[in-house]
Amino acid sequence: MERLFGRARLVSAHCRYPDGGVAAETHALAMMDCGGLPVTFAGGTGGLGNSGADRVDFTIWGRRATYRLYDWNRLRVSTGDGWEERLTDIADTRQEGYRRQLLNLGRFAAGEPHRMATFADALSVQELVEAILAA
Repeated sequence: MERLFGRARLVSAHCRYPDGGVAAETHALAMMDCGGLPVTFAGGTGGLGNSGADRVDFTIWGRRATYRLYDWNRLRVSTGDGWEERLTDIADTRQEGYRRQLLNLGRFAAGEPHRMATFADALSVQELVEAILAA
C-alpha cells in the first residue's frame, strides 16, 4: 500500500479482543490516509474456536478501473462490466510467488537490486500495526 500511494497515516482504529484480555486481538478496523487517499483496513480471525478458510482481499478503486488482489496472489480487474481474471498465463501463481521471493532473497544477499522491503519499509508497517493495536 505504501509503495503504491505513499506513507500511511492512521486516522482512527478499533480492535476487539476476547474476554479476559489475555489473548491476541481477533478483529481490527482502521482508517488511514496515504498521500491524501483514504484507505480502509478490516481484518479478523475466528479466534474463538471458529475455523474457516484464510482470505485476503486488497481492492483499489480507480477512476478507470478497479483492481482486486485476492487469495494472496490472484488478480482481477474491472472497468465496470464485471471482473476479468488476470495473471492467467501463470500456471500456479502461488509457486511463482515463492520463486520470485527466493529470487529476490538471492539478489538481496548478493547486493544486487531487488524488490524486497527495506528495513525502513518494514519499520513503517510495524509502527502502523502498533498504532492500530494501541488505538
